[in-house]
Amino acid sequence: MENTGSVGISSHVGVTDNGSFGESLNTINGGLECNAAVTSHIASTTQRLNKYCGAVTELGANLLSFDGCTNLQSLYDTCVAGGTCTACDNVTPAPTPSPT
Repeated sequence: MENTGSVGISSHVGVTDNGSFGESLNTINGGLECNAAVTSHIASTTQRLNKYCGAVTELGANLLSFDGCTNLQSLYDTCVAGGTCTACDNVTPAPTPSPT
């Protein structure tokens, strides 16, 4: 059985079916990292984003969307603009979410 966390989907479904790193992160760490812009987890989430970009670079892939994880896109933008996420410098940005 797959863990569906508080969002009701597995991290696998978040990535493979929905193309969302944000949904996967929300399933695994939910409130700890998806509200990182307003909590004490900004540093750990920033490190995770930088490592995620490093993995994406090594795989020659593009970033998945950050949909499904509140504030993750703005934290990524701040991390890249501030020079903290240097592994993200050469990756293709996540797609802009479609309006719902």
